[in-house]
Amino acid sequence: MVNHGIATAALMLIAGFLVSQRGTESSPPTAGTEGGAGPGGYVPGRGLASLSMPGLAPFISEFLVLIGTVCYPLAAVIAAAALVLSAIYVLWLYQRMMTGPVTEGNERVRDLVPREVVVVAPLIALLIALGVYPKPVLDIIDPAVGHTLSVVGAEDPVPATAQGAPK
Repeated sequence: MVNHGIATAALMLIAGFLVSQRGTESSPPTAGTEGGAGPGGYVPGRGLASLSMPGLAPFISEFLVLIGTVCYPLAAVIAAAALVLSAIYVLWLYQRMMTGPVTEGNERVRDLVPREVVVVAPLIALLIALGVYPKPVLDIIDPAVGHTLSVVGAEDPVPATAQGAPK
């Protein structure tokens, strides 16, 4: 949920940036904005987080879900299918929104200005930092996860010896 909150905050900021540039909250096609958004890009960076690319925080979350399904084949198949479907959806969304000829009203779309970079950069940095080193957040949630596992009578799918605990 931490990753989702950070990524959603970044998405809402980016949506706000687009609204302020376009001068409207209506959502006509935004085709062609990929070229105008420049290297800062709007949807590409946020889309990569949605795709759970390695090195980004959502990748850790989805990887942990897949590890948790190891003992449950049906759950593993459903989780893997959900990952594939979400990737297809994000790529389809990107294609529809960002590529193609520039549509009316999108001629003014530009790259992020310094003020917008300052606002969104901490969220992007946090997504990368938690993707590279998620231990601080995992340490915080570990007691609650352990309690939940004991309440439902489940066992940790990764034995303590595999986690690096002393034998």
